[in-house]
Amino acid sequence: AQALSNEVSQRLSNALGEETFAGRWYDGYFAALVRAGKRDAMSATNEIMHKVSGHYRISGDAAEKPLHLTVRVAVLEH
Repeated sequence: AQALSNEVSQRLSNALGEETFAGRWYDGYFAALVRAGKRDAMSATNEIMHKVSGHYRISGDAAEKPLHLTVRVAVLEH
């Protein structure tokens, strides 16, 4: 799980910049909090989905484990 978290965090940082706070896995979900304006967040949605979703190959002790990650984006204004 740690290797997958690191890879997802790296892809997310590549899409949104280094100041992205990436959370952790919880009940099958990975959460990330990003400080952005509403308009910027909405325009970044397609880029996030394109750069973060997809196939991941995580090497484990015994073998490589192929995974497919689906991304959903929500914008919360506070």
